[in-house]
Parts: sequence; structure tokens; C-alpha cells
Amino acid sequence: MCENLGINEASYDTLLAVDVLGENSFEKQMPNHFFKTANVIEMFEKPLRLLIYNQSKAQRENSDKNIYLLEPKTSNYNTYHFHKYLEIRALGLGLLDVGFYND
Repeated sequence: MCENLGINEASYDTLLAVDVLGENSFEKQMPNHFFKTANVIEMFEKPLRLLIYNQSKAQRENSDKNIYLLEPKTSNYNTYHFHKYLEIRALGLGLLDVGFYND
């Protein structure tokens, strides 16, 4: 798998990273009805998110760079929602508006 955050490829020592598959993407619980089509997709979705989350976490912990991490609430999106990139991007930009421009 490729690196989700791209922190190792960055040439700066201080980075602002946005992780749309971080802790805020796991609020959904697994459904009780495991054999419906949507639930089967959900069963594959959660392990994929965990894999990417653990990979990103390990890369941050093993980096010597100063990383400021933003994690927008993306639990309503799936890893295959590429067509919703504008909505997801807006979530990250919204964190910038709240976190850095309000003194």
C-alpha cells in the first residue's frame, strides 16, 4: 500500500496533515444483520480503514518531523467515495477555519 498522509515524501520538517481516515472515521458500529449486501460491504470497509489508520499512525510515530494532524469527521463516507471529494475536502477546510483563524 502507498502512504496515506505522504509525510515521508514531504521536504519540510513541520507539516500540516489531514487524515480523512483517522479516528473520526470509525464512529459507525457493525450492523447486527451480517448477510445483507450493504453489511457485507461494511464488513470489508472497516478492516480496510483499520489497515490505513494503523499504517498512518505508525508512520507518524516513526517520523522525526513536527506533524500537526487534522482529522475531520468522515464517518459518513466510505473509502470508495472518491466522487464526494469536494464534500470531504470542505470538511478539512472547515477545520482550518475553526482551528487557525479564530483568535
